[in-house]
Amino acid sequence: MPQYSVKVKVNFTSKSKRVEKGLEVKILSNISSVANMFSQGKNEIINSFKNNFGVEIDQMFIQSSYFEIIKLN
Repeated sequence: MPQYSVKVKVNFTSKSKRVEKGLEVKILSNISSVANMFSQGKNEIINSFKNNFGVEIDQMFIQSSYFEIIKLN
């Protein structure tokens, strides 16, 4: 199962909460590629940030201009 690092690239506001550049989560996922994480893995990313930081991120922000995703293994 691949592990991904998902890191915020720029500051933005989502659902009245400030999301700061540099916030990062690690995600274990069945999704096989970084490109698919932006499409099929949106809910995993949203849930990880909510569970770790209490920040609800709108799906429209899950794109490469806001997040950097690196496959760790």
